[in-house]
Amino acid sequence: KIVATEGITADPPEADEQAAEKPAEPARPAQPGGDAQPPLSYVAASTGNHGAALAHAARELKRVATVFVPENASPAKISKIEELGAKVVEHGTDCIESEARARQFAEENGMVYVSPYNDLDVVRGQGTIADELIEQFEIEPVDLVIAAVGGGGLISGVGARLKELSQDAEVIGVSPEN
Repeated sequence: KIVATEGITADPPEADEQAAEKPAEPARPAQPGGDAQPPLSYVAASTGNHGAALAHAARELKRVATVFVPENASPAKISKIEELGAKVVEHGTDCIESEARARQFAEENGMVYVSPYNDLDVVRGQGTIADELIEQFEIEPVDLVIAAVGGGGLISGVGARLKELSQDAEVIGVSPEN
């Protein structure tokens, strides 16, 4: 059985929401009688899916999210990120330039940068897509998954989880022309 992951993450998985709650810097101090508060603002660089997940999590947490995307990012993905309440900043011709600017912006503004690929919690969260594929399509074992490469987090998470479930599964990465 063959499954492609692109396009099935319109509603970000819960695990991505939980990963966005994990601050990359110390949380704000606890309010009297309360727990430590998550940071107020998050920043990410994304070609789309990670940005949508971060926007969704920030909205749920009543926080601010800014997502940097390459100038050639998919208009549909940009719309989804904005629909979920994040500010989108187009910068650079590829995800490397977008990420560099996003990290700089986060540092300059005291915001938390949430990496789409360099955070084990985010990658683990993306790996839950493999579980969702099996559950939603009632297919086990999955022989082959074709996943978008983007920044590498989605394919890393899906590939790692799929290999935990089935050593024989094959994972193929694809990139759009744009």
